[in-house]
Amino acid sequence: MSMNRRGPLLIVFAAAATLPSCTLVTPGTEGSDPPPPAASDNGGSSSGATQPAQGASASVQNGMLGFTASNVPAATSFPVPGDWVFSSQTCSSTNVQIDTAKGTVNGCDPTMQAFSYTAITQSDTSLGSLPAALFVTNKFTIETGMTVTVVGNLPLIVVALDDANISGLLDASRGVGGGGISSRGNQKGNGQGGGGAATGGSGAGGAGFCGMGGDGASNTGSGGRSYGNASNIPFLGGSAGGSAGQYSGAGGGAVQIVSATSVEVTAPGVVHVGGAGGNWGGSAGGSGGAILLEAPLISIAGTLAANGGGGGGGDGFCNNGQDGQQSAMPAAGDKCKANPGGTGAAGLSIDGSTPASGMLGGAGGAAGRIRLNTTGGAATIGSTAVISPAPSTTCATQGMIGQ
Repeated sequence: MSMNRRGPLLIVFAAAATLPSCTLVTPGTEGSDPPPPAASDNGGSSSGATQPAQGASASVQNGMLGFTASNVPAATSFPVPGDWVFSSQTCSSTNVQIDTAKGTVNGCDPTMQAFSYTAITQSDTSLGSLPAALFVTNKFTIETGMTVTVVGNLPLIVVALDDANISGLLDASRGVGGGGISSRGNQKGNGQGGGGAATGGSGAGGAGFCGMGGDGASNTGSGGRSYGNASNIPFLGGSAGGSAGQYSGAGGGAVQIVSATSVEVTAPGVVHVGGAGGNWGGSAGGSGGAILLEAPLISIAGTLAANGGGGGGGDGFCNNGQDGQQSAMPAAGDKCKANPGGTGAAGLSIDGSTPASGMLGGAGGAAGRIRLNTTGGAATIGSTAVISPAPSTTCATQGMIGQ
């Protein structure tokens, strides 16, 4: 979706008796005749949505949320379209998709998916103009048994004007939602923390993000650097590992969930932004992505995972490294006897590891970043909760909303 320099481009989806319709509303053209409705193959319905107010200030967000959401421009107006629910009653499959580039949903009844979509420029411009996909709804719910996979290259930001509840799987791992895509052909990994390419018969370096990527076997494919900050402002995804000829592991994506009341990740709910494992031949693992939750109250009894991917084994008889896991267990590098891959970061370990032996194995990717912002600066973490990287590390932190 292209950006309009004069203001955000809002797509309002309206339910119809047959096909849903899609109307483009560009700020500054209110006096002209609207274009005819265009057919949409999916998307959300939003009968009460309005376009962003001209000259709006931070009070727009503050009045609707009670605070200003991180990474969202303060003047952004929030339409109130209805509830956005992923369940067996609203979707034709238990495996569905949110496309951040198109602003659509695949696999669900569009008349029962109420949201508005805007391609925005993030509020923090310290690294330039960074895009993100903003979806606004009333209640945001992923029920148990549902897998919602993020596709598209933009970070996902969901703003719920009521509560947000995740009891299923929200998956933005492996090069989507702002994560660095795989590289191939002895190339450095994509992204700010991309791992170094394999050179001179060595393994490639793992990607960095919160932690450092591991060095490839023989230490010539250097590990990617750490970047970003604990606040997840600006909002960045993970990076890709270096390549040793075959595809490297892609970086994890970026998922931000904002609620005016509460965000709850119940057991067995999961938010997963893991990096991918590197391919055989010595390609390296990608780093984990970013998770940012913001609400007056946050309760975690399920899993938040931003783990690095494992490194690929170092020759043609080896296998790929393991993808970053939906747990606190590290992704294993390939166990190829002569040239194993390095382990991805998880739990208490925030750096990817260098292969334990051999000269050709790819390294593991680093941990990503997790941030929980509440009114009091302390989310409720239940006894069944799994947060990886661990809350005791610098990669999983807490703060206060609006700061």
